[in-house]
Amino acid sequence: MKNKYTSSGIALSTWFYTAVFFSIFFFVGMLVAEEQLRTGMALLFFILSFLGSLPAFIAMIVFLPAIYFFKCKIKIKLFSFLVLLFFICIPYSILGGYLKLFPDRFFKITSIPVFFLNMLFCMAVLFMSAVLAVLLKLRQVFAYFNTESETVLSYKDILRQLFTHTSKTKNNMETYNKPGHTPQRNSILIKGLITGSLILFMLIPTLFINNLITEREVRQKEVVREVSGKWAAAQTLSAPFLVVPYTDTFTNSEGKVIAIKTKLLLLANELNVNGKIIPEQRPRSIYKVLLYKTDIGMQGIFKISWPADIVQANVDYANAKLCFSLSDFKGIEEEIYVNFNGEKLLLSPGLPVNDFGDVGLSVPVNVTSATALAGIPFTMQ
Repeated sequence: MKNKYTSSGIALSTWFYTAVFFSIFFFVGMLVAEEQLRTGMALLFFILSFLGSLPAFIAMIVFLPAIYFFKCKIKIKLFSFLVLLFFICIPYSILGGYLKLFPDRFFKITSIPVFFLNMLFCMAVLFMSAVLAVLLKLRQVFAYFNTESETVLSYKDILRQLFTHTSKTKNNMETYNKPGHTPQRNSILIKGLITGSLILFMLIPTLFINNLITEREVRQKEVVREVSGKWAAAQTLSAPFLVVPYTDTFTNSEGKVIAIKTKLLLLANELNVNGKIIPEQRPRSIYKVLLYKTDIGMQGIFKISWPADIVQANVDYANAKLCFSLSDFKGIEEEIYVNFNGEKLLLSPGLPVNDFGDVGLSVPVNVTSATALAGIPFTMQ
């Protein structure tokens, strides 16, 4: 019996509408990813996808006649047609994975390779587009495979024949079965196909949800950096130390006495440090950033005992400085004072040496050989 639908016509309609649905999915996905897209870009993408899938059209023209002449029920022919579309989608999904058709904007943070996610996502979108194209033209596709009748059935009749159970009585026999043939229940393969299609379809919103989660994680890190940037970074503090100018002398090979000015660094003999950490929570939109303050108190004693190679007469006590180093000036919330030998002094920015860091505070102090030997107490907050 002559069929008014041809392989090329079915292949062309499936090819066209698959490209249409795939373009719609892609455009909606880019809009969800907050890309700046124009309508003209959607049309351009449809043209590129339509022309790029020309090998798929050729493959359908080649294999559709084989499915058409295969002697089996229409269910099996439709299933075989969908299997053909599935295998046609595989090389395109692999190509989409390599080209990163859906780039890192969808997969920002994941332990799964981006190529595999792109390939899986492309496969789901492509095959779902092909299934929707077949469903859209289901009456024509069903009539093409129905070699025993030229009547184009309605969607309701087609779905009833495809998905309803049949009994062994003649009254409930399918209209397209041969006389005397006992129809069987729906094929397990058909049910498996439907289940697989639903799984692939559900992968699409799952990947969008995954994208939303990863986007929130990245945004949270950006908020933490933004809020923390107005505060100091992790601080490294030193204990107070004394810097005392010293003139060292030595005799060179010619017998001349050479004087070299240097600085002596003196650490406290005793030091007690007490501190407490005060957490603060700063809200920013839906995120909360935890920041910390510290309240640190130091007290100790400088009691200087000079080694034998130090000439005390060359020690310049008058220009001694008490110093304190830290990592970041932004961490200082108020002026820092030190009580040095009963005298309250204000520390100012700048260090005469960088042995304990390049950033710090210092203040000139009154030190004599007698007070240095007896011990100079200090406290600072």
